[in-house]
Amino acid sequence: MKKFSVDEKISPRSAALCMAFCAFLWSTSGALVKYIEWNGMVIACLRSLIAGIALIIYLYAVGKKLVINRLTLTAAIAVCVKYASFIIGNKLTASATMIALQYTS
Repeated sequence: MKKFSVDEKISPRSAALCMAFCAFLWSTSGALVKYIEWNGMVIACLRSLIAGIALIIYLYAVGKKLVINRLTLTAAIAVCVKYASFIIGNKLTASATMIALQYTS
């Protein structure tokens, strides 16, 4: 099995495809959150759980360790508050409004 690394260079075409896929997922997330009938915190927690599992698998695949210290915990709390606020706000108002508020912050 080939190991992947963030330091490994990829072709411009592969990079463009990855960015297009990322943009597609990013742009549809607000609309998809609207269609799920669950509470915003439940959606945020489940999406974060899936992302955490993906991160652990990726770190294991590339052979890196997750470093937990004061800086990473502070950053994690800040991202958690921002992400939960976005999902909850998205459930309470229009997706376009939340995206505008997110970009102005």
